[in-house]
Amino acid sequence: MKSAPHLLQVCNVGTVVGGTGACAWTVTRSLPEWRHTVLFLNSINQETEHAFQGVSIRSITRLTHAVMKEHSPNLVLYHNTARNRVDDECLVCPSLYYQHSRVSLWPEIAAVTCSMWLSSQSTADCRPEVLHQAVPRASQLSSVSRRSRLRDEIVVGRICTPTDRKWPRKLIPFYHQLSQEHPRVVWEFVGCPKSLQAELQFAVKHRARFHQASWEARSQY
Repeated sequence: MKSAPHLLQVCNVGTVVGGTGACAWTVTRSLPEWRHTVLFLNSINQETEHAFQGVSIRSITRLTHAVMKEHSPNLVLYHNTARNRVDDECLVCPSLYYQHSRVSLWPEIAAVTCSMWLSSQSTADCRPEVLHQAVPRASQLSSVSRRSRLRDEIVVGRICTPTDRKWPRKLIPFYHQLSQEHPRVVWEFVGCPKSLQAELQFAVKHRARFHQASWEARSQY
């Protein structure tokens, strides 16, 4: 009997709140016939361990030739991985780079991006193909009041890793302008740091709702 192909993913963050960790999770569910290993380049929290149940995960500081030889994958998928965190010998294995933000691509391997905008920003000779990240289908809404609110309001949201780098203060005038142009919109933010919430609430004329970053917060979709 032929063994299942082995996909090794290398992810730059050990949480599943933001896009890169969540995309690694999505890939494991999208290819059930493959054997999966996910290597995170920083510490793994309990939420990530719970989400990736049934998948081999591990925290490393660098993808070395020894680690690659230990896993012997058929294909390696790099998520926003810095080139200096990977040994040159590792690139012998068939590889693909998945770009989730404006980071430098590697000239040695092919790349795909998660959005058309990212592809348009590429400085490469050939723009990367767009591979949209799948999102699990949301559970049915059981609350009548929730359904009623969705009919009466236009809700625009953002879900992102709760770090200051991902929530710069230049977002304040951006959302203030949007709230002036679209006064009926209600804003929902998942993962916004508490230090920014008061200013952001004022900028959108007190029409914002804030949700703590967590794996379950994806139900807001």
